[in-house]
Amino acid sequence: MKEMKETRKTEEMKETGEMDELDESGESDNNCEKCSKCYQDNTGRNWCHPCNSKQFQNEFDFWSSGDREIDKFIQQIQLNANKFQDIIEWIPFGRLQGVTYLANGGFGRVYKANWLDGFIKCSGFGNQNVWYRYGKQSVCLKSLGNSINKNDFLQEIKNQLKFRGKNSIAIYGITKNPTENEYMIVMSYAKYGSLRNLLNNKFEVLTFRRKSRILSKIVEGLKNIHEMGLMHKDFHSVTDICKGHKPEIKYEIPRFFKEIMEKCWNFEPPNRPMAKELKSQFDSYSYGGEIRKQVKAANKSNRDFIQYNPNKMHPEAIYTSRLIPKPTIPEYDTFNSRQQFFSIPDNIIVEDEENETQEMECKFNSLEIN
Repeated sequence: MKEMKETRKTEEMKETGEMDELDESGESDNNCEKCSKCYQDNTGRNWCHPCNSKQFQNEFDFWSSGDREIDKFIQQIQLNANKFQDIIEWIPFGRLQGVTYLANGGFGRVYKANWLDGFIKCSGFGNQNVWYRYGKQSVCLKSLGNSINKNDFLQEIKNQLKFRGKNSIAIYGITKNPTENEYMIVMSYAKYGSLRNLLNNKFEVLTFRRKSRILSKIVEGLKNIHEMGLMHKDFHSVTDICKGHKPEIKYEIPRFFKEIMEKCWNFEPPNRPMAKELKSQFDSYSYGGEIRKQVKAANKSNRDFIQYNPNKMHPEAIYTSRLIPKPTIPEYDTFNSRQQFFSIPDNIIVEDEENETQEMECKFNSLEIN
């Protein structure tokens, strides 16, 4: 299984607005209709591969990244695109405003910025040779850094593109910071940066049903990664769990969730549920019968704990972090868990949308998961 070097761990997404991009996962190619220029069947929603490839090609002489290999890389992707989710662009740094430093990532610095144009949604209709764009949007910039091999960098972009529209952070293109003289990835922005931050900040408004939907989208994204023959790296503190440390549950939760968590903590990989199995379990979650009783009991216990403090443990919490006796823990080979550059993020990013449906699309863009 190939390893997808990790990158976007602190993904930051747009506040509530990236619905078009996020909803792309639900778009059906059966709704393609015909091209208004050549009258052939579209290859994607409002997307004609032959016409748009020609339009991209006509623009090749009007932009350059300053690196011939990167130019060819972008151009080849544009020529092969069958829908707007397949493309990336060269994004001039001047079209990015309000660039603000956020943190150091596994391979370089991470910034937030406003992209004045926004991603391409479709081309003009009829004889119009223009691109219709999303419009001004918040994006995340990730620096390439001087120590990263360019071929590895470009390969990771290819890997990321496979998941755009599939509960993963979207990649829009490449830019270059002229001051630092370094190339950067332009990606969708997630507001909270991590699932942990989302839960800490929105504890009182996220119901167990909504949390279940979020988790379903997360594991679906993980399932998509595995089905591509890739591996998510550093998705959780697996090394700590293998050493006998279990995460701390700081407030009461339904037994339904506790049982799933315990299975995921099992030391033996064959005994841990697969992503596909987890998704099925979360999708089957409902408020009927026994689960409804569990939810009511948990809510009652948490009634006076609604102002969640991540550093405070619920007095009635069933589990606390504890060290399991070493004899019960199998031996594991030491491995490098250092976050590598560019991979599916530990930060899955779920942005808290005003609209529950939007949030639940989890737009992996919105999910901000650390």
